Amino acid sequence: MNLRRFELRPIASRRLRAALLLVLLLSLVGISQTRLSGVQLVVAILALATIFADGWRRTRIPPCALNFCYRPLGCSLLDQALGDMALRCRRVSVYPWLIVLQLERDPQAPGHLPSWLHRAVVLLPDSLSNCQDSEWRRLLIWARLTRRQLANR
Repeated sequence: MNLRRFELRPIASRRLRAALLLVLLLSLVGISQTRLSGVQLVVAILALATIFADGWRRTRIPPCALNFCYRPLGCSLLDQALGDMALRCRRVSVYPWLIVLQLERDPQAPGHLPSWLHRAVVLLPDSLSNCQDSEWRRLLIWARLTRRQLANR
């Protein structure tokens, strides 16, 4: 086991998708309790459907691997089409049950960043394929160290 590097393969989180469905259902119930009618009701339902579709689309992650290393503290994307691309973390939010990463391409790295990495990457314990508790803890430690490093800049 290499203590300086570890690799994770993010997948769509079932919990995040269940939460999206719950919010959609609760918002539809909320709309049914209002006095909206006709065009107003149609516009409200279309707005909710658009928000839900966008949220669902953002939960999809193409098959790839994120490689995290401790020394030096960094991250890289292992993709079949792009190869190995160094990434730099701009912002990190860390909670025991959630990690939100804002990544960007390292200026020295050639190539372009995939479109799904232009937005925040939300990681939950069930959004990592074949993830055990020890790997989630390693990711939490990496994210906390990265957050501390970004705060000291």
